[in-house]
Amino acid sequence: METPLSLAPLATITLLANGLRWNILKTLAQSDMPLGALSDALGFPPDVLRAALVPLREAGLILERQSDTGADEIFLRTDLQRLRDLYMTAGADMHPAVVDATIDLEPPSEQRPRILFLCTRNSARSQIAEALLRTLSKGTIDVMSAGAQPGDVHPMTKQVLAPYTDVEQLRAKPVSTFTGQAFDYVITVCDKAREVCPTFPGATQMLHWSTPDPVAVEGTIATKQRAFNATITELTNRIRYLLIFIERDQSAARAGAGAGIYIHDVVSSRGF
Repeated sequence: METPLSLAPLATITLLANGLRWNILKTLAQSDMPLGALSDALGFPPDVLRAALVPLREAGLILERQSDTGADEIFLRTDLQRLRDLYMTAGADMHPAVVDATIDLEPPSEQRPRILFLCTRNSARSQIAEALLRTLSKGTIDVMSAGAQPGDVHPMTKQVLAPYTDVEQLRAKPVSTFTGQAFDYVITVCDKAREVCPTFPGATQMLHWSTPDPVAVEGTIATKQRAFNATITELTNRIRYLLIFIERDQSAARAGAGAGIYIHDVVSSRGF
């Protein structure tokens, strides 16, 4: 695997100071997409996007993943941690105060955001995402998960989630459980679930996170544990940035009304 290109602060700003590259990163920061879908979203032909993606790939800002569905389709996404690192380095080079600021978040509101995570069996990825979001948001977001074809919660899912939730309460649920309910975000964390549920009635926004299935990993117990731990790490990072995105939208919607979600330390470079 090639090491991402090292960028000087000014080179980072120069790379981002392009309308198309900026919109590619912004779009893929919200939802994973194949090139065709990105073309539809931005209104540029695939060949133009391929050229624009080259420097972003070289800088390590775009990640790719082959779809689990077996289709000849590659999902693209923005590496938000890499983008943040480059952006913060550039800001600190300008002045330390650019990246060292205190954000005073509001206390919880009565109308909390509602989020539903979907995967195929609701046995691992969606369960992990649900538990992590509930923990990292300090319970200020109503979060649920379900499966298109629910099975049993995987034993190793319970093992890795033990520090985060009461694993004895984990149950796989069908998508139909939430039919007719409204959600601010419905997020598919499985490529197959995205195909089965490309839309969800009542969802304000549909997002897709193309996440490898740890259950599908074969090998020793240690190998499987590493796969589940990698899923924890990936979803933690993605949820951290989702929380920041939600807080931004909530702050704009409040317009000084004094209500909003309270998220502890989500903007800290130390993470959770």
